Amino acid sequence: MWNPFATTTEVYMLKFSHTNDTCTIHLTDLKKIWTGVFSIDVIVQKFLEYNPLIDVKPDEAITQVSNMFHSIDKVQVVEVTQTESMINLSIKTNISDFKIKYEVTLTKTEDEKFMEMMTIPMIQTIHFLEIQQKMLCKLIEKKDRELEEYQMEKGAISRSDLITGKFEANTLVKSSRKLILNTLGNSEKFMDHIKRKFGEAEEDVVEVVAEVWNEGKKRRKIFEHKTPAKNSKIVFKE
Repeated sequence: MWNPFATTTEVYMLKFSHTNDTCTIHLTDLKKIWTGVFSIDVIVQKFLEYNPLIDVKPDEAITQVSNMFHSIDKVQVVEVTQTESMINLSIKTNISDFKIKYEVTLTKTEDEKFMEMMTIPMIQTIHFLEIQQKMLCKLIEKKDRELEEYQMEKGAISRSDLITGKFEANTLVKSSRKLILNTLGNSEKFMDHIKRKFGEAEEDVVEVVAEVWNEGKKRRKIFEHKTPAKNSKIVFKE
């Protein structure tokens, strides 16, 4: 997961992950990406060098480093220094009564890495949210139908704080000069190409399937302008 943070002049996003053998750090300024892959031993050794007064075991050192990176937006001091091909990240924070410091130097990657790690996931995220919005609109419309059915059988809702107007999905369809709204779902060829080249997005959207009784509007019979009682054996027309 990416962790956003900001210095006084720039915004960044950082991603930290580790296995039993290595730690991988990615850093982006939303224009390019720097990466570093380090062995667990190197991470622990650097932590002990920067914090000689702290006596910790290797796994505790890894935990401390991981916590610093995952909560980087909340640490006390973050300094970023760039050169043409490298970037240095320095973090200072307090844990209990101890001041902790850590530094890491990362190497600039090729431009294709930014597309792979940032541009494509953002496109997939926007498309996923478009699909999710359509699903939620269907769900709300179904709930409106359920409320109509309830009111026909049970009468008006007594609690005023639960009364809402009918949902209109068209109110969510808006255009913007800056935002990418209701765009990616308009081209199946575009998203099919993204899926073929970069794979499917990992998340799944639950589909809303209308029940049989909810597919068409139904009316109850009314005699002398009165709604029949619940047990009057008057049924809906099919």
